[in-house]
Amino acid sequence: FPSHDSKVLGLDLFLMIERKLMHSFRSYLKNFEDLSDDNLIISWDAATKILVNAWKNDSIVFVAGNGGNHLNALHFATDWTKSLQAKTSRPLVTVVMGENIGLNSAIENDLNHEESIQKYVEFLGIKFDIFLLLTAGGTSKNILHAAKYARKNNILTIGLLGGTHHNNAAEFDFPVLVESDDIQTVEDYHTMFGHSIVTGK
Repeated sequence: FPSHDSKVLGLDLFLMIERKLMHSFRSYLKNFEDLSDDNLIISWDAATKILVNAWKNDSIVFVAGNGGNHLNALHFATDWTKSLQAKTSRPLVTVVMGENIGLNSAIENDLNHEESIQKYVEFLGIKFDIFLLLTAGGTSKNILHAAKYARKNNILTIGLLGGTHHNNAAEFDFPVLVESDDIQTVEDYHTMFGHSIVTGK
């Protein structure tokens, strides 16, 4: 992009910026396509089948993530309840950690962050059939701790992960690993996963 003192003005400037943006967009799409290997598709399909069965059996799904992953979790809950209800007359009941902002912030402030998801569930006394946990970087301590907690309590886990931390993927019953260190790309894949549950019905 040009500096503020560039002599490129008007239409020339617009066209130059447009070319740069289009190149960036094409590169992004190419990278996105390259990540869609057989392992990702197989694991994606397996996790999808678990959630479809949950929907058929009126199971409850608990979703948790940090930052942008938390927003994806809220997105999932919106689509899987409201949109699936509108499309099929049956929602996939989805609960998101952090819906009680006061409780969530108190746990994060006063207790061990690593145990934050576990404590949130314990305090509310909620029983879930499936834990779906998101970490775009693949290393979030509270997410990995929650996966271990779920396993000890015989709760099925799906992990939507990013990065190249294959050992962490092993903490989940059904890991879906997008092998990229680009957080935005990983989060886009996770968003598509959420949408696929609705569009596939």
